[in-house]
Amino acid sequence: MKTTTLLRSALSFAAALGATALVSQAATQPFDFKDPKGVNNVQFKLDAPLESITGTATGISGNILFDAASPGATTGRIVLDTASFTVGNPVMADHLKGANWLDVAKYPTITFEATKVANTRTQGAQVLADVSGKLTVKGVTKDVTVPVTFTHLADKLGARLGDEKLKGDLLVVRTQFQINRNEYDLQPAIASDPQGNVDFYTGLLGLRLVKKTVNFDDPSAYHLYYGDETGSPGSIVTFFYWPGGAGRGRVGTGQVTRLSFSVPADALDFWIQRLERHQLLAKRETRFGEEVVAFADPDGIAIELVAVSEDSRAGWTGAGITSAHAIRGLHTTEITVREAAPTEKIITKEMGYRLVKRDGSRARFEAGAGGSGRYIDVIATHALPTGLGGVGTIHHIAFRVAGDEDELLMQTRLADAGYSVSAVRDRNYFRSIYYRENGGVLFEIATDVPGFPDDEPVGSLGTALKLPVQFERFRKEIEAALPALQPARAFA
Repeated sequence: MKTTTLLRSALSFAAALGATALVSQAATQPFDFKDPKGVNNVQFKLDAPLESITGTATGISGNILFDAASPGATTGRIVLDTASFTVGNPVMADHLKGANWLDVAKYPTITFEATKVANTRTQGAQVLADVSGKLTVKGVTKDVTVPVTFTHLADKLGARLGDEKLKGDLLVVRTQFQINRNEYDLQPAIASDPQGNVDFYTGLLGLRLVKKTVNFDDPSAYHLYYGDETGSPGSIVTFFYWPGGAGRGRVGTGQVTRLSFSVPADALDFWIQRLERHQLLAKRETRFGEEVVAFADPDGIAIELVAVSEDSRAGWTGAGITSAHAIRGLHTTEITVREAAPTEKIITKEMGYRLVKRDGSRARFEAGAGGSGRYIDVIATHALPTGLGGVGTIHHIAFRVAGDEDELLMQTRLADAGYSVSAVRDRNYFRSIYYRENGGVLFEIATDVPGFPDDEPVGSLGTALKLPVQFERFRKEIEAALPALQPARAFA
């Protein structure tokens, strides 16, 4: 398994709007976007490195001045009520409307003010044009130019509203365009400080930084991978960092809620002393008969070290922590949901896990031969709010398969069961598919191959900035923009 914290890049809009004019056949007519029948809508798609978010918005108002004989003189303003945005997944709806994204409470509208119409041409009853104007999203205003199709339907108002006594024209406006969400402050991040992240996970916890790269869709964001000597499956945790992309998340249902690592059975005293020497509050607990030390990283992500006697995996000792104490890899995946049954169904049926034990609201499942690194813990609770992504939260969990054939079989199995599964994404070091289970948690299935030593020797893993091929020609610019990372600070 692999856990990741992250987020995204492009936002696309497609709008089909009908505006009405109570005066028929006038030269320049004022059209109003009032929509008593609820026909007008904006469809949006957020293209993401892991999954796309799609939905609609219907709270549309505004007006436009249009003359069919002189469409180049068109002016107008369209207002979109951000509270009307809807998506199928309630977890993603909370994300979309929260402070890190649209921040509906503070910014209740998105507006477009048309200032110029150019390149007009006629196709039958339609007028095609390039419309320039001011787009304001989340308080940020940018100049944009979008392709627009106008269809002027003379004396069709009555038919539109179901009242033939009404006289007036109808103007249908269609457009489709894309914006860069970074330009509008739509950029929740997870790790707040990349150097502090390296210091903590490598210097203090003793994991190896096995790969230093960037987000596949946004090279301004570091993507840092930590694990054992070779970055073997079951050892990896990853973090994304966007410069200036602040915004704390909220831990809650529909999330992976803890990083759980395996350590040798006699190592807990060592870790308690090490953590407390560096002013970290470490709490000893027992869960499913296992001794646990619980604490949090600098961003507030919950972490636990679990004493495990039967775990043959070798930990990384290059950071000065001996094999008698070193973290060996991930122990279990802790998922928190409101209702257990839908999540337990996909785990046991489509993914092949089996129930091991229950303890109150927590149930443990295991796969394959079982044991450390092959568990999933499902917690059902109504006591927590819906989780929101941002600093201090875990974005998703990845499960391993050996290779491409196994991944494609899982892709088919999940799709046949009704889950929306992504296409296979090539991540250079593995190939992945993504899907969201019914409790709201994002799952990834990743291949073991080709592995992290694919583009640098094992001895120098994580020392050089590795770029996806599409960004290699911009290396100088990317390296200049990213904050420099130093070797992890040493902790005694």
